[in-house]
Amino acid sequence: MCFADTLSRAYLITDSDSVEENMHDIHSINHRTYLAISDERYSQIKEATEKDEALQLLKKIILDGWSDSSKEVHPDIQVYFPFREELVVQNGVIYKAERVVVPRSITHSIVQRIHNSHIGIQGCIRRAQDYVYWQNMSKDIESYIGQCAACNTYQDDQQKKPMISHKIPIRPWQTIRCDLFECESKDYLILADYCSDYFEVERLHSKTGSSIIRMMKSQFARHGIPDGVISDNGPPFGSREFAEFSKSYEFEHVTASPRYAQSNGKAENSVKIAKRLIHKCTMDGKDPFLALLDLRNTPTQGIGYSPAQRIFGRRTKTLLPVAEYLLRPRYADRTREKLYERKERQTYYYNRGAKELKPLSEEDTVRIRPTGNEKGWKKAFVQGQSDIHSYKVRTEDGRVYRRNRRHLRFSREPFRPDHENSEPELLTDQSQCNDDPVPNMLTVRPLGRAQIFIQV
Repeated sequence: MCFADTLSRAYLITDSDSVEENMHDIHSINHRTYLAISDERYSQIKEATEKDEALQLLKKIILDGWSDSSKEVHPDIQVYFPFREELVVQNGVIYKAERVVVPRSITHSIVQRIHNSHIGIQGCIRRAQDYVYWQNMSKDIESYIGQCAACNTYQDDQQKKPMISHKIPIRPWQTIRCDLFECESKDYLILADYCSDYFEVERLHSKTGSSIIRMMKSQFARHGIPDGVISDNGPPFGSREFAEFSKSYEFEHVTASPRYAQSNGKAENSVKIAKRLIHKCTMDGKDPFLALLDLRNTPTQGIGYSPAQRIFGRRTKTLLPVAEYLLRPRYADRTREKLYERKERQTYYYNRGAKELKPLSEEDTVRIRPTGNEKGWKKAFVQGQSDIHSYKVRTEDGRVYRRNRRHLRFSREPFRPDHENSEPELLTDQSQCNDDPVPNMLTVRPLGRAQIFIQV
């Protein structure tokens, strides 16, 4: 037995010389018989233990015997009192049962060995708890892995945030959402009303800003000018021409969080319905406009009124026989109550697996979720909060992005920009501002002593 105790066997009464000889034999057992470790590493632990004042106090009290009360123990080793029965000394090294008590001076190298395989915080802690022990071991491992660049770069997506519902309008066509999509090799513009679920689909022959504005003006002339228009961050909607259009027509233009389609869910859902309808009609040889008319006059489940009724206050005539009085305007005040009930139900089921993420502060270091062909989370720091959903962040190469909080993971890493002294360059090219960089944001690029050209 490597660690003999009082009750391990019935001892024989012998003279003092034989007792000392047996104790000498016990202490002379080679550490390789009970510890799979190299001689060099064992010597390093032993030397570090001898230089550690707290462990020397612990070693002395283990050999001399523990007091009955923890108050009588030296403050530096009181943390060991609850499991004092598990502590033993063997060949100058302290053990907690079968685990080696590691001196504080070499814990960093031990943590590095534990994290060599990058198996994650909990995996490293479980692995360490099988072999070694030191005070605050779990916190040291978590702190070390939290600053590991490789682990922070390659991570899974964050848990979804709780749903933040948009305010339900009090009248039709008060707030609309627009989006572009392609179907059957043709481009379309879709405008969806948030109150009535009614949407208009317009065929586009060009995806320029002027073409989109012309289509929107046509719809505004038909349904009225909305108070607000919500869109993605595509080039047509981020252009100066569209900004002038929103100013002249006196509506508020709001853009959704980049790369986060859920923030513009109404338009995305309308796009899905329109695409499915076009595909089916094309395959079956039917008229898609008649299909769209029938869809608009189909009552919505859970509400009981069709989109045409909720926006026009009446049904619209289709190829089906319909009573004349049903085509007359009829306003239903219960629509808004049904919308609230549906919104609360959606929020309840969505939030069952959601978790609120901690807000970020300025100058916090974060990692940006990879997109497209990117393979790793990019390091950046927070410049400020854009709205309740998203933040403006700046990467090490000086580029400024706007990202939703779910796509930003907090990091304890220090932030080191690649070009701290170079002048920022204003990016206005549409291709550069399409998805990721925020339009008209300043980005830092090394220019040396060359002149700075700013495109306006």
